[in-house]
Amino acid sequence: MEIAGCRFRIHPHFCTISLEAAEAASFHAFADAVQEGARVFDIGASVGPYTMIALERAGPSGRIVAYEPDECARSYLMCHLRWNARPSIGMAGPARLHV
Repeated sequence: MEIAGCRFRIHPHFCTISLEAAEAASFHAFADAVQEGARVFDIGASVGPYTMIALERAGPSGRIVAYEPDECARSYLMCHLRWNARPSIGMAGPARLHV
């Protein structure tokens, strides 16, 4: 899937949903705002579209913190991070991800 020029793999459950169409202007504005090395807090990360954009745009020198309190959405977020080769995932409590 591609959102705001950032390509990543998502779970098949979300393949029929056009995430970009739902929030296209917001995704593009967010992608434009995140610079190399940025520190980003994604509060209410859901399944991770903004987290994935932040990871792509901030690069290896960036620091991303994703918070998702819902266990189901958080499990998809973790899956998406693993599938997109984000090995530096750390958990801090049941709902916060430090990437």
